Parts: sequence; structure tokens; C-alpha cells
Amino acid sequence: MGFFVSLIPLTLLVWQSARLQSQLSESWIRFSDDSMLFVQSAVGMDGVLTDIERSVKQYEVLQGAAMARLAQQQIDRYLGLVDSVCLSALNAAADLCHGQSSDVLALAEAFQSSGADENDRLLKKINERQDRLMEFLWQEVGERKARQIEQGEQKQRLLNAWTVALAVVTLLLVLLASRNVSRPVKLLENRIHHIGQKYSTEATPASEFSGPREFLTINQRLDWLSNRLNQLEDLRQSFLRHASHELKTPLSSIIESSALLKEGILGQLSPAQDEVVDILVDSGHRLSHLTERLLDYNYLVQVQKLQLKQFNVSELLTSLLEQYQPLFDKRHQEVKFECELTELRTDEALFSRLADNLMSNAQAYGHSNGQVLIQLIQVGRYWQLTVANTGPSITEEQIQYLFEPFYRTEHPRYGSLKGSGLGLSIVRDCVSLLGGQVQFTDLPGYDFSISVTVPIDDTLRDT
Repeated sequence: MGFFVSLIPLTLLVWQSARLQSQLSESWIRFSDDSMLFVQSAVGMDGVLTDIERSVKQYEVLQGAAMARLAQQQIDRYLGLVDSVCLSALNAAADLCHGQSSDVLALAEAFQSSGADENDRLLKKINERQDRLMEFLWQEVGERKARQIEQGEQKQRLLNAWTVALAVVTLLLVLLASRNVSRPVKLLENRIHHIGQKYSTEATPASEFSGPREFLTINQRLDWLSNRLNQLEDLRQSFLRHASHELKTPLSSIIESSALLKEGILGQLSPAQDEVVDILVDSGHRLSHLTERLLDYNYLVQVQKLQLKQFNVSELLTSLLEQYQPLFDKRHQEVKFECELTELRTDEALFSRLADNLMSNAQAYGHSNGQVLIQLIQVGRYWQLTVANTGPSITEEQIQYLFEPFYRTEHPRYGSLKGSGLGLSIVRDCVSLLGGQVQFTDLPGYDFSISVTVPIDDTLRDT
């Protein structure tokens, strides 16, 4: 509706332009008609005056009644033309017209009784005034043309003023309409962004959301979508929580029982039975690993407040590295460990989880006989943990999905345990809770590198 309102000034501009154009056209038509009348009268007066002079001369020679009547007819015709021209010229040529009419009337009364000399004198006087009258008529045509041009320029200036004024009004109306549209669009965009980022978003009350009716409908649909997604998220979290806990106990029993069978405590196994037990043990460990990842993921989803404390970060990273060192050695991976910080104040559990998952990812997906870098440094008011490895590189298209839960690339994971697709997702959630950023970086000598940057101490986000 706002855009239709903004078209009103344009409609007025078109109407005003058409009106001024019509007035200007009518004025030029009148000017053309008047100019044509002037030209016709001027040409006619010159011709009739020549006929009068010839008729008078003929009467002087022939002295006939017919010639007198012809001369009188020419004089009457000339007087009519003089009255027509003087009427068109209004009062501007009144003196010339009155004098010319008087002299022509004097000639009409005297040409039959006066001599040739008197007639010649009157004709000469009439011709001279005729020349002045014609000069005046052409001057009047030129002045009327100048006035007509000035009038056209005035109307053009008026039209320009209307154009500028209505353009400003149109711009203001468009800006107002755009503002009325852009605000609800921005609100809808923010809501969609929050929903897409899996943040819980409150419904926007109708009293706080204003805009076109279509946008109000979209906002209501987004309210429904947000509520529905929150319900599904609650169900998903509840399922993960209960399923993980319910699986943990029977999985432990299966793994312990399989271990007893494998060790031959319950009797010696045949080669075929031993192979089946190996499958049970591997499958049990895989399920146990997946269950632990699900528990970690579910824990991060429910974290509401950070547990900040000072701890020895160098010892923590060294302890984690010692746990993974046998796996690194098994694949002949050379580990380079750099730690510039000794003490760090942050949530120790979250830091441990993200570092553990980054090391696990580097060990599992890095190349055998490759290199791994584990580096913790301070960059300004931030600490930065970087874990890099030589190994299969990833495409730009894959980067945007690697932090999504349960996403796995086509690159195989080394070892008997298959990836759960939750490792980097857990890293992202840990970093988000700590108020930092995680991103892929280009590090010379390494094919895959992830850097975590988090504010130190007083710049840490209040969660």
C-alpha cells in the first residue's frame, strides 16, 4: 500500500505536466491565428491601397461614374481592413489607425472634386502612414512572439518546480515506505538467523511487530516454527540423555563379558568362537565410544553457566598428549607440542573436552608417518589453541558442514572405532560457551588446521 501512496505525487506530476502542456498548446494556437490574421491584413492592406491609387488615377483620366464607384469600393474595403487590424492591435496603434482612417476618408470625399496634385498629396501621406502601420504590425508580431516564448519558459520553470517538489515528496514517501518494510524484514531476518543457528528464540508479540499484513503472517508462522523446533530439540535432548544412560550399563556388561570370554576364564574358545568374541569386543568399544560422545554432546547442550577457575593448562595438555601418545606412535606420527602459557583461567572441563576432541581428530584422520602440531599461545588479550596435521585436505564446500553434528567426510578414520560425527561439533559448542571463535586456518606444512581463539580472563564473555 505504501508504494501505491508513493505513486500519488508522480500521478500529480503527470497531470500537471499535461495541463501546462495543454495551456501552452492553446496559447501557441492563438498566437498562430493572430499572427496569420496580421499577415493577411497587412498583405491585403498593401494590395488594396495599390488598387485605390490605381482607381483614383484612372478616375482622374476618365472621369467616369463607374470609375468613381470602383475607387469608392476600394476605399471602403481598405477602411474595413484598417478597422480589423486596429481592433487586433487594441490600443497600441490607435493613433496610427485613427490618422490613417481620417486621411482615407478625406481622400474618399475629395478625390472627385480635387485636382491631381491634392490627390497625390493625400495618397503619399496615406502610403507613408501605411508603411509606419506595417512596421508597427510586424513589431507587434515580434513582441507577441517574445511574450509567447517568455510565457512558455515560465510554464517550463513552473513545471520544473513541480517536478522537484513532487520528486522530493515521492522520495520521502518511498523512504517512509521502505522504512516500514525494512524494519519488519530485519526482524524476520534476525529471527530466521537465530532459528537457523539453533538458538532458542522467543515469539515476537504482535504489539511489538508492525508491518504489512503479509509480514505479520510470516512472523506468526515463524513463531509456530520456533516453538515446534524447540519441542523437537527438547525431545532430541531427552532421547539422547535417556538412550545414552540406558545404553551405558548393558554396554559395560557386554564388554566385560566379552573380555572374560576372550581371556578364556569361562573355558577355552575355538578359533571361530575367538573371532566372534573379537567382533563383540570391537563392537562394544565402538558403541561405548559413541555413547560417551553423545553424553558429552548432551552435557554441552545443557550447560547454562561457566565454571571459571585457574588451572595449570600446560599439565592438562601434557596429560592429554600422554594418553594419545601410544596412538600417535602406533601410526608413526611425529607430534610437535608448543605451550607458551602455564596458568589459564577458564572452564577447565570445556577446555579439556575441546582439546581432547581436537587431538583425537588429528590422530584419527592424519596421515601415517605424518606430523601433528599442538600449540597454545597468547595473542593479545586472547589465548589461541591450534591443532594441525598432515593428511587429507577438505574442500571449501565441506568446511561449512564439518562443525555440524553427525556430519562425516568421505575420508576414512584410522582404527577400529568409526567416527560419530560429533567431535568437531563438540569443539564448536565448547568454544561458543567460552565466548570464542573456532575456524580453519592455513598453516604452512600442514594440510588440516583448526584454531580456537578465546578471550583471556577479564575479557571473557559473561555467560
